[in-house]
Amino acid sequence: MNEKKYPMTYEEYEKRVIELFLEPGTYTATKKEKLEFIYDELLKNDPDFIRNQYNSDCKSYDNPEKYGIVDPEYIFSDERLDAIPVYNLELLF
Repeated sequence: MNEKKYPMTYEEYEKRVIELFLEPGTYTATKKEKLEFIYDELLKNDPDFIRNQYNSDCKSYDNPEKYGIVDPEYIFSDERLDAIPVYNLELLF
């Protein structure tokens, strides 16, 4: 049995963060422009940007009481991903 320690692997996390970032929002940028930003700028200059967010979320998941989190599953929910890592991408964009 291949059991995961966290609700998402890093690969699943990265994929979902990028999917949420690509959804239409307040910016008029196209998906192509957003993808170019992620792969041609951000991850070339800081290849660990999303991984560092993932590692931070895993740390919060492991120690929810330390961070005042009632439901550790919330950390990997779309709502939280949109509020933290996706929002950080939007700020950089």
